[in-house]
Amino acid sequence: MPAGLLAEHKTKMGVWGLLRVTGGRVRYCIDHPRSSVDIAAGDAAVIEPQVLHHVELLDSDSSFLVEFYRAEHADAPLKI
Repeated sequence: MPAGLLAEHKTKMGVWGLLRVTGGRVRYCIDHPRSSVDIAAGDAAVIEPQVLHHVELLDSDSSFLVEFYRAEHADAPLKI
């Protein structure tokens, strides 16, 4: 896993992510304000634009992928 995903980062304006867990469990952490959710294999979480976040692997077999979506206009809502 790229080390940058374990550290605080964010998507660009108008870019949404969909974190899909494919194995084990992953903790999706929002850094400001602090909150987190544990996501099990087969589940997903939405990553909102410009929200500082990071992930933590909770199991030795944890795996995931992130799909990215971009709004046509940065100020327009994105439909997923």
